[in-house]
Amino acid sequence: MNIRWTTIVFLLISVHPALAQKEDTDLKIFGYFQNQFQYNRCKQMDQEQTTFNLQQMNLFLQKELNAQWNSFISIEFINSYSSFYKWGAFNLEEAWVRYRRSKEFNLKFGLQVPIFNNLNEIKNRTPLLPYVIRPLAYETSFKDFISVDELVPSQAFIQAYGYFPIGNIKFDHAVYVGNSPNINSDTPYTQTGVDTSTSFLVGGRFGLRFQNLKIGASVTYDKANQIEQEIFGQLENSVEYQSASLDSASLERLYNLAGGLHEMKRVRGGFDITYDYRDLSIESELISVYYQEDLPHANFNKHFFYITLGYRVTERLFTYLSAWSTDENRIWTDFTPSGKIDYFSGDVDVQVPNIGFSYHISDRITFKGQFAHVKISSDLPNVYPTTKSVYIESALSVMF
Repeated sequence: MNIRWTTIVFLLISVHPALAQKEDTDLKIFGYFQNQFQYNRCKQMDQEQTTFNLQQMNLFLQKELNAQWNSFISIEFINSYSSFYKWGAFNLEEAWVRYRRSKEFNLKFGLQVPIFNNLNEIKNRTPLLPYVIRPLAYETSFKDFISVDELVPSQAFIQAYGYFPIGNIKFDHAVYVGNSPNINSDTPYTQTGVDTSTSFLVGGRFGLRFQNLKIGASVTYDKANQIEQEIFGQLENSVEYQSASLDSASLERLYNLAGGLHEMKRVRGGFDITYDYRDLSIESELISVYYQEDLPHANFNKHFFYITLGYRVTERLFTYLSAWSTDENRIWTDFTPSGKIDYFSGDVDVQVPNIGFSYHISDRITFKGQFAHVKISSDLPNVYPTTKSVYIESALSVMF
């Protein structure tokens, strides 16, 4: 008898972990990746290039904690990431928990991509977007040379959002708060990944949806130091600075320059509209970034605009014609012939008309093609006044 009960208890103990494991099998693991082939040619710089690239991969983990709480993690790899070869980047993009009370009110706590215009939240859903190269403000694989994080907010930590239906109209709302862009990257003496200031990012989006029309306006406010850091980076790489050949007047001008760039107030404003009519579609966004600086004859404002006209030829084939434009004011430090420091303000304009298509091979695999003509104009010193490039892109985008 004792042997029988011992056997039963042993079996229950053995089965219990298996039962617990079965209850935890609702963890969902899924994601997207996009492999790309690119050809580009720039006549002015006498450059021609072809390359394959794992443009982007996103891995998602999602779990329903109970009827009202949901958790989510997003990990992103860009540009054929390899720590060994020092290629690309690997980022923890999101790690949040959401409380859902109703369609009118949701609350997210934790690292997250905030709602801003139409594309910011969905920019990583590459199989669902028709582009190989996305509109420039959202192309994370271009972060090395385009100020993507200045044009759109990339992180928030608390966000409340939802919508209120009134008849056939839905009124969208979202407000959020997060760190300023002044995040510490200095190792190994201080904690990295933390805000070095006492300011916050605050922002939100308000809009409406009516049948096939979606329209909204977005705004954020914070204080930024990255332009100050960029200027000092230019100076520290200069021969004059490294050889300590600056005179006292130049050093004083340098620190006066830095004072005017410290924690500058920054406001982003955005407007978005999307509309579908049968097989035709239109989507467009406008973004403006304004800095309040104390420097005469200089500003750092930035503007971005895109519009895409699309036509669904068949259920699987979508074609589009698109145009993107960025206008950035930048500052450049240099030395006068007498050896004194000076700064110059100038514009960099990028115009990208492009055409493309996406073809759904299956529900999870999409083939894309894109042709773009890129014109870059600048009046900054030591920069080509105008360059024109041709880009031919193809990609296979997969949902898994």
